[in-house]
Amino acid sequence: MEFGITIPLQRHLRLPRPAYGEVDDLAFCWEAHRVLFGAADVLLLVNASSRFAAFARMQPGDWRCWQDAALAALRAALADAGFDVSTIDAYLFFGGAPSVTRTHGRRPVAFLNVLVERLLPLSPSLDMREPFPLEACRIANEQLRCRAAGFEGLGLPSERFAADLERLGIGSSA
Repeated sequence: MEFGITIPLQRHLRLPRPAYGEVDDLAFCWEAHRVLFGAADVLLLVNASSRFAAFARMQPGDWRCWQDAALAALRAALADAGFDVSTIDAYLFFGGAPSVTRTHGRRPVAFLNVLVERLLPLSPSLDMREPFPLEACRIANEQLRCRAAGFEGLGLPSERFAADLERLGIGSSA
């Protein structure tokens, strides 16, 4: 699994410029970005294929182990979207150990910006106090139709992520 970090996140983490990724299937590639929703410092993850999103509220010390927070956020968002534990475990197993790479192209990064623009006006009403703001996940994954690199036309990220899992032969949704 690859976490393609944006330049702002790379700078925040004080990491050198990462290499390009090597994963062949975008279903195992995630864009990682840091965004402020009101007073909440949030790690935003978006799947490069389906546009499925996950969020983790970060405290200053959490950034030292941000990849662990990212995996926990993915687990929480996938469970909230109705995927069972065995499906989530299988996806993470087949994704392999996370590696940090450059982002996976202009379109996935552009969607990060679109998602942030759509959620920022809602941020005063979103409960971002939780470690994994599931309300934001539900809006991003179950209400915002979008285009995605791996699919034709408009669709919901949660449905597209399920289709990617089916294509890969991984589990089912609950």
